[in-house]
Amino acid sequence: MRDTSKRIQKTKDEIADALCLLLRTEQYDVITIQEVADRCSVTRRTLYRHFKTKDDILHHCFKGCATQFSDYITAHAPANYYEFCVVYFSFWNENMEMLTILNKSGIMYRFASEFESLVMMMSAQTGGAGAGVGASGAAGALDPAAREKYKFHFAYRTAGFWHVTEVWSREEPRRSPEEMAKVMLEITSFPSEVHIL
Repeated sequence: MRDTSKRIQKTKDEIADALCLLLRTEQYDVITIQEVADRCSVTRRTLYRHFKTKDDILHHCFKGCATQFSDYITAHAPANYYEFCVVYFSFWNENMEMLTILNKSGIMYRFASEFESLVMMMSAQTGGAGAGVGASGAAGALDPAAREKYKFHFAYRTAGFWHVTEVWSREEPRRSPEEMAKVMLEITSFPSEVHIL
């Protein structure tokens, strides 16, 4: 009996890879579903069996990148906010092509929500240490009222963190991950009851 789940995942990944390849040379908004299907040699019908829209394919691309990022952070196990920043910028330094594609194709901003949910999850998993939550702990450790406040702090700071990443990715010459970690420490050094990104 064939493992259909692996086959389905392989096809979805091939479709997502085709979109990523097209993004190297084209703006996201002008790429058609037919181009994506042609690029990975599947029919439109097969493509639509796996994804309803082009945005669904893009989300799958983001999810794959977010999984790699999560695995990278976990493997390096940063012990504090500075180390988290070094590891974070090291990951993107090694994956600068992805940031370049996001920038050139005009979809950098679309990754922000994926980034926010990923860092929120990691913060909860690590007890806040990796994401620099500070003494108050992760979102899951807070009482309901504090958790409600935390989500707005988190949204505000992760959006800023992602925008810094975007600006850094276009910098020439680009600062090292260690230099960027120092920049992030300076940016986020203001007092806060819940010190997160």
